[in-house]
Amino acid sequence: MLNLAADTGAEAMGVDDADLDRYSILLNQLNDLVARSYASAETAELAELDKQRDVLGKYIIDTVNAGQTLPLASKSAAAKALWLVLKPYKGFHDLPNQQETVTVNGMVFDLSKEENAVHLSALGLTEYVNELNLANTRYQTLTEQRTQSRESAKTDNSKTLRTEMDALYDYLTTVAFCVSVVT
Repeated sequence: MLNLAADTGAEAMGVDDADLDRYSILLNQLNDLVARSYASAETAELAELDKQRDVLGKYIIDTVNAGQTLPLASKSAAAKALWLVLKPYKGFHDLPNQQETVTVNGMVFDLSKEENAVHLSALGLTEYVNELNLANTRYQTLTEQRTQSRESAKTDNSKTLRTEMDALYDYLTTVAFCVSVVT
């Protein structure tokens, strides 16, 4: 259509230049959507943070689980008390990312309760829980940023563009056909 209009001229086809310009704009927008990359700069950091959350969380859970059999009664008691808190979180790292984020928030919340502070300290895990919280908070923040940046970069979807283009194309071809029959 655009090539025909360029060769014969909009006036000879009986169509308005504004309609052809609109068609050209829609075509360019559709071409832009065809191979658009949806990768984001946050993705690599999110993957690293997810790995970090997994390692920290598994370390805490594994240390507490193994600590239940320690020969020192104080450490064994601390591990047994924490195991009751952590047992529901076992396997958290296999959850989808958003569920994992919520689950890690719950784990950190439970471990941060006053009654668990002594047990964490006895097993030397306080620093690990703090690092897990930092990694999870950063992960959550980056996820929100990525969602916002994707939303702000969103353009019309191809279905909307194609619907408008098809109607405009039908109009242009009908007018051009009518003018060609008449002339």
